[in-house]
Amino acid sequence: MKIRTKIFLFLFANPFVVACLANILVFCFFSDLRFSPLLLLCIFISYIVSLPFVYNSLSSAMKYIQNFRLYSTFWKFFGFSVALVCLLEYLYFGLPVLGQVRYVDFGFPFLHHICVSTWMLPHIKYQNKFIRVALLILTAINPIIIVNRDILMLTLLSLLIVGLSRESISFVRAIVSGLIGLVVFSVIGYARSPFALSIVDLPFSFQHNLFTFWPTVYIFGSTFNMMNELPNYSWTLYSKYITTFPEYYKFVHHFQNELAVLFYPLLIILLFFLTKGIRPSSRGYLLLFLYVETLFGVIFSGKLFNSHTLFVFLLFYTEQFLYSFPHFSIDSK
Repeated sequence: MKIRTKIFLFLFANPFVVACLANILVFCFFSDLRFSPLLLLCIFISYIVSLPFVYNSLSSAMKYIQNFRLYSTFWKFFGFSVALVCLLEYLYFGLPVLGQVRYVDFGFPFLHHICVSTWMLPHIKYQNKFIRVALLILTAINPIIIVNRDILMLTLLSLLIVGLSRESISFVRAIVSGLIGLVVFSVIGYARSPFALSIVDLPFSFQHNLFTFWPTVYIFGSTFNMMNELPNYSWTLYSKYITTFPEYYKFVHHFQNELAVLFYPLLIILLFFLTKGIRPSSRGYLLLFLYVETLFGVIFSGKLFNSHTLFVFLLFYTEQFLYSFPHFSIDSK
């Protein structure tokens, strides 16, 4: 791994960096909201506490992804299952991107967790080139078809880390890929909520357009809500159209104290330690998933402690369980 990549991972690739910046910038741009120095200090402490841990986890993820693939029969079966469930949901519900169904009504219960696992498909090793290309195309178009920005970002970061780990992508290409992803992210946001640009009141003086509105809402919207409600620790929204709070605010609200933020990184670290029970050839992908969900959680809304995280853990531990049987080989290189 290049020294520049190591420095970036150690200093900046930490979710709490963005959380600190969001709180500071919201205070600078809109001083009418209550600013809590104690909250900012707790977020900064969370950054310090998780700094070496996040670095080691990302480094491990890149190493595992570089040296291993999801090559077992279990993962090949899962890859075909993902493609099958996607096709079934497309045919049964229609395509959200075409307006045939609302994105909130799309997907079968439980099975939809399989559909949104397309970010893993490029890493499953198939010998047949046609299958590899077909699944790669599905990986790229599925987040757009189902109008899911979370899976889009997870897919982009997954591919980016693969490129960085193999040193097959330059810093400039990474930035360009990120900008392209940001444009697609904004377009998907518009497809989900086409009138949001005109009805959501953001406390900034500059004018927004399609390509700046959704990144602004995602980075700052939940912070607006949190700062607006810190005086009484409530769930009342700053704007009725911005329905999110950062995930760690659950702890602040419950204990009615900003110090409760410190529970959040400790629980994240506990989750990362649970990955130690996963075989190395699969661990990197689980670490990557937890990192992205943590990033979304501290910035936007509850992503980490939900049913999909439970599903992903169960998926990886199922493979580990099957692999533990001495007379049941699931390896197929």
